[in-house]
Amino acid sequence: MQDGKTRILATGNDVPEMRGQTIRVLVVNEKTLQQRGEVVARFMRAYHEALDWMYSDSQALKYYSEATGMSESLLAKSRQQFHPKEALSPEKLVGIDSVMATGVKLGFLNKPLSEQQLSQLFQIPFSRQ
Repeated sequence: MQDGKTRILATGNDVPEMRGQTIRVLVVNEKTLQQRGEVVARFMRAYHEALDWMYSDSQALKYYSEATGMSESLLAKSRQQFHPKEALSPEKLVGIDSVMATGVKLGFLNKPLSEQQLSQLFQIPFSRQ
């Protein structure tokens, strides 16, 4: 991209069905959540602390550049254009109805999940306090 040899023709946001859809999730099984909920909550606090640092400290881009061999300017552009911080938040769930409809269409679900099933599925034991 940076040297002009690669062009971006489209991104996932160019497809209306995918625009704004949650594509990243963190998963833990129910038993672990029940037995070790405080550990999961501590992990989530650490995840957000790391995320906050990655998007606020220029040193993060320097470290990433050294690890990947990509330029800091390219990584900064990529972060801004393709990986905005808010897109990495596991608490922000967008497009669940569309995902379930696709799941039914492709045979992964018999029918969309009920509100109760969704409330059981999405449990986030976390506070930024």
